[in-house]
Amino acid sequence: MIVISLPVLLVGLYFQFENPLIRPWARWAWWACSLLFVSVIGWYVGREPTWADFTYAYYQGGKIALKDITQLYTSSNCIDGFVNFPLLAYLFAPFALFSSQIAGQVFYVIGYISIIPLAYWLIKLMELNGWKRWLILGLIVINDALDRSLWVGNTTQIVMVGLLLSLWWLKRGKEGLSGVLLGLSGLIKLPLILPAIYFFVRQRWRVVMGGGLVVGLAVALSLLLTPLSLNLEWLNKCVVSYSGSHIVAHDNQSLGGLLARQFSLTNDFFSWSPVTSTPELNLILKIITVAFYLPIGIMIFFGWGSKRTSFDYILEFSIVLVCSVLTSPISWIHYYVFLFIPIALYLKEVVLTSSKTWSNLLFGFSVILLSNQSSLAVSFFERTGNQIFLSLYFIGGVILYALLLSLWLDKRSNALRGADQV
Repeated sequence: MIVISLPVLLVGLYFQFENPLIRPWARWAWWACSLLFVSVIGWYVGREPTWADFTYAYYQGGKIALKDITQLYTSSNCIDGFVNFPLLAYLFAPFALFSSQIAGQVFYVIGYISIIPLAYWLIKLMELNGWKRWLILGLIVINDALDRSLWVGNTTQIVMVGLLLSLWWLKRGKEGLSGVLLGLSGLIKLPLILPAIYFFVRQRWRVVMGGGLVVGLAVALSLLLTPLSLNLEWLNKCVVSYSGSHIVAHDNQSLGGLLARQFSLTNDFFSWSPVTSTPELNLILKIITVAFYLPIGIMIFFGWGSKRTSFDYILEFSIVLVCSVLTSPISWIHYYVFLFIPIALYLKEVVLTSSKTWSNLLFGFSVILLSNQSSLAVSFFERTGNQIFLSLYFIGGVILYALLLSLWLDKRSNALRGADQV
């Protein structure tokens, strides 16, 4: 938390002095000095070998890619190693040219400095001003999901920057470039595939073409650089094999994880090993999943041909994004970093009036749950034995999902009333 506060503070100070920094060279100088300063601090802070995801997954994947790519998925399950599709292992091959210590520090610095564009683009995308700007910066500082992603050496916050830039380009009318980044994001983080498909359903063909170009290129390179059998092995081991099982570990904040813990498939809520599901659990999971996606179906087809602004698209994209994270078979805590987008979007629209008291209270409660310290939640669970403390991120996400749907209904109702008056 203390470490994250430095890059976030620099972003906040930039917005405070943005008007005096009129000349482009002054702004570039500010960001160059900020990046250099944060890089130096990150290099020394990142000396401790705490980046488990990088060390045991990305770094090892890069080493295997340089030696024998066919050995990439030799572990019994992908949770213990590289989980992305084979082609991405080559992305980490340059890190394998260095010792794990040096490579880990370099990757930590990359993830650390990415907090600067993450905070900056989040504010710029949603056009936050005044207290809302400082509130979102404060939420970034205390967010345990972001802190966890940074310390375990994951790519989530880096992908988040690409996702923000994609939505920024969408807002600016550069839909092809937006689709390219959406495609890249979905290839790296599978829960982002469904939100990207949203633009296909909405017939935003330039976005679809950009994403399709990336996916097509990835498929072509995969077939060219890696054996087909290896890609099928990844699909079976890292994707299909989890369709009939669940990860009950407390840091899996998905609907399936919550139900698996409630059904007590195992009493070890700190194990990452897949646990076979039961027919009863599978049926309940399917019913609740359908209930989650039913509002999205209504949202998609209600007023199909009506005009939508860029904000409307981002709002609907955010709704699908939250639902995808909640219902993904595996949603690690750091995946909830992506929910900064819908949080900032809702914050942009929130009005502190007496008529909005309940929605404001619910939003505040949701933000608290989505910012909670997972170690504290685990401590509460160990003291009380109440499993609900192991699913606080999921609960916060459900509340945010309901609030976004309510916001969408308000927007559509206002649009329809405006059309009737015309």
